[in-house]
Amino acid sequence: MDNREWLNTSIEISKLMKDPCIEDGYLVGECILSLDLLTMLQALKAENHFLDTGKVLKGGVGLSVKLSIEVPRTESVFFGSTWDDLMAFGNFLWSSPGEYYVLKQEGNAYDSNYKNIIRVIKALAFFADHQEGNSHSRKLIFLGKSKLELVLFYSDLSTTLLESDLKIIEEFSSLEDKHKTHRSAIIKASLAECVASESLEVRLSALLKKFSTFIGSIEHGYALYVSEFSYEKAIDEANKSKLDFHIRINKIIGDMQSQLLTIPAAFIFLGSQYKESSQLNISTVSLLVGAIIFGVLMDILVRNQKDSVEAIMSEVSGEMNRHIRVNQKIRTEIESIFKPLIGRVSGFRLKIFLVEVSVSLVIAFAMFLVFSNISY
Repeated sequence: MDNREWLNTSIEISKLMKDPCIEDGYLVGECILSLDLLTMLQALKAENHFLDTGKVLKGGVGLSVKLSIEVPRTESVFFGSTWDDLMAFGNFLWSSPGEYYVLKQEGNAYDSNYKNIIRVIKALAFFADHQEGNSHSRKLIFLGKSKLELVLFYSDLSTTLLESDLKIIEEFSSLEDKHKTHRSAIIKASLAECVASESLEVRLSALLKKFSTFIGSIEHGYALYVSEFSYEKAIDEANKSKLDFHIRINKIIGDMQSQLLTIPAAFIFLGSQYKESSQLNISTVSLLVGAIIFGVLMDILVRNQKDSVEAIMSEVSGEMNRHIRVNQKIRTEIESIFKPLIGRVSGFRLKIFLVEVSVSLVIAFAMFLVFSNISY
């Protein structure tokens, strides 16, 4: 029986009990013996979670008995008496257990409210500059215009948070771009505005009660930042990036053109050095070996050029997407700036292919000259 099965079995037994409660980590209550209950008790006894001191397992079906079974209370699986009991255990105020059950629910919404509060805390922790505490207490520290401390403590689970507000702060904390510093400053300013005047112990509870106001402050701050975003500046940065890529591509093309000049030179050299002979000699063999070495070296150079082009192509796509991610409204303008670069790189791939074909022709031409007049 693993911990999950232990938890599920404990839950099933608690539902059969009259007035169940938790006493020192044990589920205690009265119930009527049945075949299913006896089977579950046997399984718990085998794992030492049920000590049959009252000889319950020897009783008959239909007999009313008082049971005391051990329930799981670990960081991964937890059986709690009340929500206060659960939140008082370990780090459950800011990190929920993998699986849990609360005997006295005190409201159907408490479970979802608890999970939503954990989501808020995780999002806020993303922007915290420091965290202090241990496995039983934790404090987030934000360093903005002034230091703000947020103790991770709350006791009221009746506050319902809107899913739309939760998605906003989670999206705010999940984005990875150059504006993270600005988003962090906005979060800290909004947080200070909402809870700085509250006492340290109740700040998180106060924040949860006016969470929609907090999110509204974040959206307003971000809207102000975006409104200061310069269209001309973004286009200018994109054009500067385009110019830099143009220079790098031109350098590769210049190197390729230098290599292209060696190909006709190789044909001329082969033709001028060739001496007709009906058999292989040192001269013809040297000519052939030289052509092969030329081909190998050219192939290495061409492969290096191809790798450079692919690397630049990847950088161009990344730079274009980065500019688009900053502001989707200028997507069309950014794409129009970078697409000519992509087209130029595609054309360059064709030129590289032609160089490879030309090198192969040089080697084939050398072999033709050497072997065409040999007598067999």
